[in-house]
Amino acid sequence: MSPNHSQSQVLNLRGEYHAPPFFKEVPLYRLTVAVVLALGACGGDDDSPPDDNPSGPQVKEITMPTGITANSPRFSPDGLRISFDYGNTDQEDSLAVVDRDGQNLKVLADGCDTFCESAWHPTTQEIFFSREDGVNSVPSTGGTPHVVYEPFGFTKGLDVSADGQYLVFSEFRPVLLKLSDGTTRELDTEDNAYGLRFSPDGKKLLYFDYSTDTVRLRDLETDTTISLLATDNYLTSADWFPDGNRIAVITDDGIELLTLQAGGAAPTRSMLKEGFALKDVDVSPDGKSIAYCVNGRRSIFVLTGF
Repeated sequence: MSPNHSQSQVLNLRGEYHAPPFFKEVPLYRLTVAVVLALGACGGDDDSPPDDNPSGPQVKEITMPTGITANSPRFSPDGLRISFDYGNTDQEDSLAVVDRDGQNLKVLADGCDTFCESAWHPTTQEIFFSREDGVNSVPSTGGTPHVVYEPFGFTKGLDVSADGQYLVFSEFRPVLLKLSDGTTRELDTEDNAYGLRFSPDGKKLLYFDYSTDTVRLRDLETDTTISLLATDNYLTSADWFPDGNRIAVITDDGIELLTLQAGGAAPTRSMLKEGFALKDVDVSPDGKSIAYCVNGRRSIFVLTGF
């Protein structure tokens, strides 16, 4: 990926500000995680990354103990583990990892800011996450976190490009950090970008803009931005499928599939999972699973067989 530095074109800004969803429940330490098979449809209970499931969609619920809240799940590069914000009503939020079957819960770091958003490096098994002292990195097996970037303000919406070269996050504006030398590029936009996600080829950024209530797509080579979907759901988030043409997005009605169309035509939409107050969507690297949370619930949910 080699993004240039030309001026952006921002469409349909209304100048409104909608604060991100900073209310939530929060976490305890080193407690057993129960796994519940929720009835999304009939089917088996295989915890490995599944093949296409002819029996229809299934939802597995990784339930946290009382007093613990899970937010912002992210699949590991092999799809077998999930990092997430481990919230405790009595302590600061922490970064934790858990197997996708709910086993081997491990807290990796504490001292997170409001949401401990995270992103996995595709090859080094490092996890980047938002902490009070800036953007940090920690080995996914455990270790001492270290600061990667010291911001002037709160950081959110972390993601790592598929080639492992760039980290992106929002400070006051979205920032691209080149991991090899620490150089940064701030994107020129007035969008209040949340949930930044690189496209699989690293050439575009997907995010939800609170200032326009739209899911937006920015081309990093031309610095142009288009709107894909309007929604007034403040819990909206979106993520790419590995083909780079389909997007999972949380709307008022649940998790929908957007399929991009040629020539600038509006994306087609279809429902993957109906539900209320869903948030924090993440698509597995193989495109066969979707992790998400539900506002006010303590669990991580994993959708398969869709």
